[in-house]
Amino acid sequence: MRQLLSILILIIVSVPAFAQKAEVTARGAQLPGTSNVGAVVVDDLTIRTKAIPQLTDFLGNWVNTNANTAGMTRVRMTRSGNDAYAHAFGRCSPTDCDLGRSLATQYSPGVSSTNVTALTAEYNRTAGISKFVVYKLRQRNLLEAQVFTRFTNRADSRSNTISTYTFRKQLVLPAPVQVSPRNNAVFSVFPRRTVLVWRSVQGAARYKVEVQYYDPGSNRWIEDYKTEEVSGLRWVFNFVGAQPGRWRVSAIDNGGVEGRRSGWRTFRYTR
Repeated sequence: MRQLLSILILIIVSVPAFAQKAEVTARGAQLPGTSNVGAVVVDDLTIRTKAIPQLTDFLGNWVNTNANTAGMTRVRMTRSGNDAYAHAFGRCSPTDCDLGRSLATQYSPGVSSTNVTALTAEYNRTAGISKFVVYKLRQRNLLEAQVFTRFTNRADSRSNTISTYTFRKQLVLPAPVQVSPRNNAVFSVFPRRTVLVWRSVQGAARYKVEVQYYDPGSNRWIEDYKTEEVSGLRWVFNFVGAQPGRWRVSAIDNGGVEGRRSGWRTFRYTR
């Protein structure tokens, strides 16, 4: 029986995108509830795997499931190397308040574990108000945020508060398909009236267009030449000079979240 138990512990039950933790119990024994469990039953033993989130499972754009919330409306989780960042937004009018982008502290189930079960972040952008937030995944696409709000001004008589919000992961809009001009197009006209055209993306509220030009003197692309947000599927402008240019476009949803950017398409004016 001990040999069978040892062999069964080595069995891996697939749970996509999550690390796995084996738990062996006698049939009929009660297991703590979990929303992501796989199971294999052999004779009177049950091997279950508990889903343990990793840092990549936290990444993405999260939107509050309560559209009428008066608190945190959304949070954007990103990473740079081994560091995680939590960019939070709160309810304001007419647009959401930017609470700030904070380097998040990562917590694991053990000192030698590389999995991440929780993130914490602090936001102090608003004068006299400090927010400490604990982020935990409840399901693959549900994020819970427990927000501890502290009023740091001693003259402020308001009580410190604790609030809990649930966020759902938002799908990232795909990059729009560029239509014209074709890549590496050459124009010999003046004025340099340029028409950029792309196809629509379902779920897009507007589009962000970026244009750069190549400066032969500095041998580099000038990044801050033109950036525009438009509601349609074309943008017309006059290009800077007889030199190369390039453009790309991305879709922005109703929540203000920018989707994937298209690749660069280049063009050139000869006069």
